[in-house]
Amino acid sequence: MRIVVTGGCGFIGRNLLASALERGHQVRALDHLSATGTPDLAEIGPFTLLEGPPSGWEDRIQVVRADVADLAAVERLCAGADAVVHLAASTGIAESLQAPYEHCAANVLGTLAVLETCRRRGIRRCVLASSGAVLGEVEPPMHEALLPNPISPYGASKLAGEALGLAYRASFGLGAVALRFSNVYGPHSGHKSSVVARFITTILDGGALTIYGDGRQTRDFLFVRDLVGGIWAALATDRPPGGVYQIGSGVETSVADLFRRLGDLAESRLGRRPEVRHAGRRPGEVQRNYADIKRAREDLGYAPATPLDRGLEETFDWFLARRHRPAGR
Repeated sequence: MRIVVTGGCGFIGRNLLASALERGHQVRALDHLSATGTPDLAEIGPFTLLEGPPSGWEDRIQVVRADVADLAAVERLCAGADAVVHLAASTGIAESLQAPYEHCAANVLGTLAVLETCRRRGIRRCVLASSGAVLGEVEPPMHEALLPNPISPYGASKLAGEALGLAYRASFGLGAVALRFSNVYGPHSGHKSSVVARFITTILDGGALTIYGDGRQTRDFLFVRDLVGGIWAALATDRPPGGVYQIGSGVETSVADLFRRLGDLAESRLGRRPEVRHAGRRPGEVQRNYADIKRAREDLGYAPATPLDRGLEETFDWFLARRHRPAGR
């Protein structure tokens, strides 16, 4: 397939691009490159940073610097595409509390630009990145039949994206599907502020880990390779039966347990355990969170296969190797 990935230079995007090349697909990535750069893309495979609109499809990654909310730019990039995976977004609950207008505007208008481009270009396959944050504070496990009740601007912006995807399915027959990602971790997350990336970076820096609340809050930690498998599963059909799917590991893990596992890795790799400190619970964050992935298993054949210990080990080793990499390589 010819696939466009918005946010393609980000954490999940880089892993998806690598997988796409392995599968023999041709890929274009749209990214504003404000949070990331292109040098590390060389780890994934050959790429070209285009200064203008692409003139054709190549057997290497084509990277275009643009804002996903720029409808004209998205349309130019998607010429001749078979599918679009929309990952570009302003992320983070804390960040959305600091700048709610800018956060929501970027996410909602970016999603609308992608869906409208698919409508105009006749692209039938479109995967939208969503989040369990659309549900807010609910009794887990999270599933698709629960009534959304976001408690942060970030969750509200993702819910708006889901609603637009459902509207374009019903109105224009677009095969749009929103995947509610759990807490994703893995290689190529060096610039992320998510809990796993933040904890590992702090450990390598020799600092103390800060746990907000008592550490009993839980999350569903999903290894990025399993998430990429979920995206391919959603792309395997023009119109998945459902418009929204929970994509996670299906396993509930406390932050305290995550800290213990990373502490074990630090001791085995570095010969020391990190110090831990506690701070007050942050507003907008849910206490318990994990996904029921039955619908994705049944409809899409989604099958996460990476145990948390193995995924954390691979992620920790990636961060460690990155620290030891010679400058300029």
